[in-house]
Amino acid sequence: MVLFCWLFRCGGRRGSRPATRSWRRRIVWLVFAWTGLAALTAARGAELAAETDRPEMSTYALGEPVTLDIRATGIPAEAAGLVLNLRVLDAHDGTVTNARLAAVADSDGVWETEWSAPAGRLGFYRVALGLSDGTTTPARGSRPAGMVTYAVVPDPAERTLYPPDDSRFGMQGGFNPGINVVPYLGFRWIVGGFQWRRLEPEHPGQFAEAVAAARERGKPVYTGGGDQLHWYHVVRDGRREPWTLYPMAAPYCGQPDWAVDPEMRACATGVMNAEGRKAWPAYCRQVATVMQERFPDLPFRLYQITWEPNYPWGFKGTLDDLVDIYRLAYPVIHKVDPGARVIGVTYSGGYLSQWLDATRKLFDMGLGDYLDGVSIHGYSREPESMIDGLRRLHEVVREGAGRALPLYITEQGHATKDRREDEIVQARSLVRANLISLGENVAFNMTFYICDFAKEPGYGYYYNLHPERPHGAPAISPKPVVPAYAAMTFLLDGYHSAGPIEWLGDTAMGYACERGDDPLILALWDYGDTPREVAVPVGTDEVTLYDWMGNARTASAPDGMLPLTLGPEPVYVQGPARHIWGRAAVRALEIPAPRLGTHPGQSVTIEAVLHTDGAPLKGQLELDGPDAVLPRPLTQDIAVAPGESATVPFTVSLRPDVPLGNYPLRMQLVRGGRPVAADGLMLNVRPPIALEQIRPVLTGTGAFGLQVRLREVMNRPVSAQLTTRLEGVPETTSTRGVTLAPLAVTDVVCEDAGLDVPPQRRVPAMAQLTLDSGFSYAE
Repeated sequence: MVLFCWLFRCGGRRGSRPATRSWRRRIVWLVFAWTGLAALTAARGAELAAETDRPEMSTYALGEPVTLDIRATGIPAEAAGLVLNLRVLDAHDGTVTNARLAAVADSDGVWETEWSAPAGRLGFYRVALGLSDGTTTPARGSRPAGMVTYAVVPDPAERTLYPPDDSRFGMQGGFNPGINVVPYLGFRWIVGGFQWRRLEPEHPGQFAEAVAAARERGKPVYTGGGDQLHWYHVVRDGRREPWTLYPMAAPYCGQPDWAVDPEMRACATGVMNAEGRKAWPAYCRQVATVMQERFPDLPFRLYQITWEPNYPWGFKGTLDDLVDIYRLAYPVIHKVDPGARVIGVTYSGGYLSQWLDATRKLFDMGLGDYLDGVSIHGYSREPESMIDGLRRLHEVVREGAGRALPLYITEQGHATKDRREDEIVQARSLVRANLISLGENVAFNMTFYICDFAKEPGYGYYYNLHPERPHGAPAISPKPVVPAYAAMTFLLDGYHSAGPIEWLGDTAMGYACERGDDPLILALWDYGDTPREVAVPVGTDEVTLYDWMGNARTASAPDGMLPLTLGPEPVYVQGPARHIWGRAAVRALEIPAPRLGTHPGQSVTIEAVLHTDGAPLKGQLELDGPDAVLPRPLTQDIAVAPGESATVPFTVSLRPDVPLGNYPLRMQLVRGGRPVAADGLMLNVRPPIALEQIRPVLTGTGAFGLQVRLREVMNRPVSAQLTTRLEGVPETTSTRGVTLAPLAVTDVVCEDAGLDVPPQRRVPAMAQLTLDSGFSYAE
């Protein structure tokens, strides 16, 4: 019973941390479902250990067998009937299989066995295991007690090597040369060393001296990183082949002490002193020389100069100090290496935070003359924020540089913070962030980090089974993100965005992706709280549908429409018609305004533009949407002559009582009963009067009141009843009539002299508007 109480109180990840309630329930279930109290006291000294037969990474290609190696020691001779219970779970903790193995110890109290684990489908597997006396496996590093994990992913030998400009995915370090994990994940880009602080820690010119000495000895030049370029391999047709990686040099990621005044050092980007400014161009010249010599066959070589110069924690200098780093480096690097791409400045944080404005200011100061691309460390968790931020950043760069520059995400992560329930959230977040970056035309996304380590707990794609080795751990164990990420890279590496899909629902999102003549792929998901039923025009009778772990099935599409249920985990639709979704094809149907705003009781005109390439276009145009805004589809017959375009308007009249919100509308061009083109938009139904502010006031008579600021937004006079109250205090309810002129802004005070609320109490305020049309809403 003491053991049970200890498990209940301390059954968390690290033994000493409180467990979550769900984890406690699992341990209680293990104890009581697998054992009786008699067995609980029979073998109190037993110890249990288990790992897969690939203990360094527990990651397998589909088709490879998975074996669990199990060992129990310290089993007393009198422990008869001892049983090992195993339960294999998927990423959602659904049961894959159960097993019971008799644990018969030898004379030394040792029992060893092997167990063939299920591996017939791509995905994540968590084996919960324990002896019937309550003994379970201890926590190992960041992996919780009582479990072993493994992942089944696409065969690395089936992956294709794409050129650097077509390779979409990368990962920051922590790798170990003894773990051949990278080909299973499928990424190509890594940080390739050349940090100034590592190569010239003592004096200027130290790197040049080391290069000369290495050449004299006929040895490779040490670059302070990038050694992992030669660590990994695949086995193809019985032959071992190297796994190609592409390096990104990071020369100014940390500066030598002699090059930066101590008071101007911050994180990885310090402000150079006079000696540093003199030595920095010479160092850049040497870096570019070695990069070009080591990678002469690459079509370009990438140099990310600075690293997270966020003021003030990441950089204490002025914006001119920051531009100066690039002003000194850019011409030298390009003179030595004509194939160089210099990128930066690598601000970190949310996409709409301070660095977006700072980037604009840097371009105003001439930074665009010293950049070939823009890099960021993007940690935005909200899809809308990430999408909007990337689009705004593209605009800022285009305006500031006078030309479009490629964007690179060179660090992006999501921590689980020692909470197992966060692991599925991490997997969804990271996969969707990679899909958004691909869809929003980011050159590549470099994720963070291969496994957990002490400084940044929970960021790893893998558990770190050796916490004393924060970098290069000799054994790691997968989290759910591993197979989801591997499936995404397998399906989409080499692809480019053919455009966003934003009209399937308020929280639905997706992108069309294409790669040469290969089948198009749609990546779709919904980040809302409930599943969403949608119908996607695909223009074919059937497509291949992949779940987020990469498992495929054939899906029928009656009349060219594919019914789907979208949730937080992306699905991939392979094989939709190119004339509907292809980027280069002439779009027969286009809606120029992907978002329109309107108000209850109003009519809104939606324009569709039709294009022809060389043949006449005849058929029927259909506009459909939710019943609240379109009780029945609208249709029009169309006929457009060859080589011409036409604009077709649809008028949608809204009921006065239509609920506020976003409504996806789908338009498709139908010919012969099948969709041949499709597009859509989001209709935003907004309040006709904006409630902009509610605040408490004291009136001239000394009575309490609520002041409400109203704005008319429909550009017409409107009358309404305004009701205010404090929630839970019904005696504060007050109503008065208001009339607003077109586009007028007015402050209305609703007074209540009988208020009796303790002054220290915080009470929410509510305002409700009821228009003469009958429409009503509250905030």
